[in-house]
This record gives sequence, C-alpha cells and structure tokens, in this order.
Amino acid sequence: MCAYDVIVAGGGAAGIGAAVGAAQAGARTLLIERGSFLGGAATLRSVTTYCGLYLSGSGQAPAQVVFGVADQVLARLRRLDAVTPPHTAHAVYVVFDPEALKVTLDGVVADAGVDVMFETDLIGATRRGGNIESATVSTFGETRSLEAASFVDATGDACPRPARRRCHAVRDRWPGADGDTRGPLRGNPGVGRQRSDPPAITAAQTAGIGPLTSHTGLVVRLPGSGDMVAYLADADIDVRDAKSLAEAERHARAQAWAYLEAFRSLPGAQNARIVTTGPQLGGARIAARPDPQGTFRRLRAVGNARPRHGGGRRLAG
Repeated sequence: MCAYDVIVAGGGAAGIGAAVGAAQAGARTLLIERGSFLGGAATLRSVTTYCGLYLSGSGQAPAQVVFGVADQVLARLRRLDAVTPPHTAHAVYVVFDPEALKVTLDGVVADAGVDVMFETDLIGATRRGGNIESATVSTFGETRSLEAASFVDATGDACPRPARRRCHAVRDRWPGADGDTRGPLRGNPGVGRQRSDPPAITAAQTAGIGPLTSHTGLVVRLPGSGDMVAYLADADIDVRDAKSLAEAERHARAQAWAYLEAFRSLPGAQNARIVTTGPQLGGARIAARPDPQGTFRRLRAVGNARPRHGGGRRLAG
C-alpha cells in the first residue's frame, strides 16, 4: 500500500493549489519542493504581484473571481497586513510582502494536512503500462523512490524545443530617502504605473550609464515596508544553454545597478539602494511549447503529470 494517494512536485501556486485541493478532498498528500520555502516565483523570483484573482468591468471596481485556496492565502495575508487591495494597470493585481507569503503558505498547507519535503528535487519517474507508479527524488545527496496512486508535476520544469525565451530579467526593489513624500515614491502600497520614468532612463543612457534595456515597466509599492519594486528589462535566453543563462544572470545584475543609478536622479530617490536582485531570473515567456514527445518529458497528467522554468531581481533602500 502506498504511503500517499497523491504526490505533488513543485511548491508554487499551482502545486499548492493541487496539494491543498487533494488533501481537502481526503487524499493523503505529499508536496515536494526543491527550495526551502513555498511560493515558487512569488517568493523565489521576486514576482510580488498576483494577477487573475480579480477582474474589473468598465467603470466598475475590481471584483474577486478566484476563491478556494487563493482566498485562504489572501485572508492570511490580510491578517498580517501584507497584501494590498486590488489595483489596475495592465491587469488587475494585488501586491504582497514575499516574506509574509512564505509563512502564510506554510500555514495553508499545514492546516490542510499536507506533508511537505523541502530541499527535494524530482529527478525521475518509473511507469508501468501507461501510468507512473513512482517518482525518484534527491534530497541532501540521497536518492529515494516515492510511490503514490497519482502524481502531479507542478514544478514548471520542461525542456522546450530549441528556442529562445524572453524574460523580465530585473525585479528592482528600492525605497525613498525623503519619507516618500515627493516624486515617484509618493503613493499608496500597491499603486502601480505602466511606465517607470522614461526621461530619467533616457538621460542616463545619454550620460553613458548602462546597460539599460527597457524604458518602461510596472512599478509597485510593497505593503508594510513601502519599498518600491520596478519590473524592468528583458533578456533573451536559450533555455537549453547553461552558458546563455549564466550570461543573462550577469547581465541582469549589471542592469540592476545601472537602473539604480538612473532612479537616483529622481526626486526622493537620491539614497535608494538595492535590497535584493533575487536568486533567479523570472517572468519568463517561453517562445516555444514543450515537446510532449521529447526525451526531457517529465510526468504528465494526474497519475501522470506535466513539466518548469523561471526568476527575478529587486531593488530597495
């Protein structure tokens, strides 16, 4: 008899939804995550906005349309004063504190009775007939096999056909030095703009500051700290080439410091500094679909499953 009915790989939004949903339906559920906390891109790659939970009609205030596990997460974040009301820029979104989200997600999965294994990589699977019967994981140098009746691969890992991807390489997080009373730092948590400050970036480029690859981007303020997060810069990455990824990571860090220099020319931001550039690139837009017949195919469907990518950057002060 299997120890678990369902094993979910990947602790991002999709994996948490699958694991909590399975557990609430009565399944003995295990969630495995390669990092040391849950949240996926939200906590690992500085993607500090949730889109799609609210929709707005013309002239109407945003209305929540996604509930379930998402509603549990929002309720816990509100109790921590760590999420904003919905705002509209290019989409309707809420902004959250990523540190508060980590502990929030711990509570959501624990309350549902989901077992969690951190620092655990999904590295393989065995199948019998058309079904997967076990998943192979590696944790702290040890390899083990885990059996279950059904499997969900929510890691997002996949090896697309040879192609390039466009990704937001920089999530810059930065605060104001003058009490957030002037210029671009004034405003309520979560309020965003679709443009950062093109004149400041253009002036920086004219002055020889660089690399600066984008003139526009969403800028939001985190609840609690009031830090500003700027979503800037695109990079082309060949997802199958480690050298390409390494170069993109280095280039993104250089961009973060160049944007910081440009931002410091704005009123109220003279003493801004980088808080973090995030451990991974993120906001990836894959330019090719995963190849369902490829040798890098992972699990597919429930009882089988699907395939991952991703990271980010943040500035603050």
